[in-house]
Amino acid sequence: LADDVKLFRTPASETFATIQVKGHEENWPISSQYFKLWLTKQYFRREGKAPASGAMSDAINTLKAKALFGGEEHDVFIRIGELEGIVYLDLCNENWEVIEIDSMGWRKTSAPPIKFRRARGMLHLPCPLKGGSVNDLRRFINVPEDRHFVLVIAWLLGALRPKGPFPLICLQGEQGSAKSTLAR
Repeated sequence: LADDVKLFRTPASETFATIQVKGHEENWPISSQYFKLWLTKQYFRREGKAPASGAMSDAINTLKAKALFGGEEHDVFIRIGELEGIVYLDLCNENWEVIEIDSMGWRKTSAPPIKFRRARGMLHLPCPLKGGSVNDLRRFINVPEDRHFVLVIAWLLGALRPKGPFPLICLQGEQGSAKSTLAR
């Protein structure tokens, strides 16, 4: 039932499975409830009944062992990752689309070379549109001086780095100066 599943492990020895769902790949921890339900569905399609709980437990343990001792090793990222200087941003949409960002610009892809997983509660991001400018953000934030605007943009870019250290922003100003709006 899991012959088409790509099994792998992380450097921290967490075990994962990459499965095909509606024409795209998804990465799930082998011990996750989602993967167990997916495997149950596969069994039901073939046998017309639910698997015995002992058999399911044995299957999960076997798949975990195969991933741990025979699977490739991959880093697994949440929302943003990097490989060879290229940054990948998971849009968290139903098609598992990712934005690939490099020095030449950005592109949407459905087959990134890195592995993402989804955490409960992650919301999708809108797909970016071509032709925008970082200056388009000025109308949403109350930062009139260029030197302060540059700091906000530098913070935003730093916050989107795949690995830390990450910058913190300290918003100061009088009541009504749009600190909450900037944070939002």
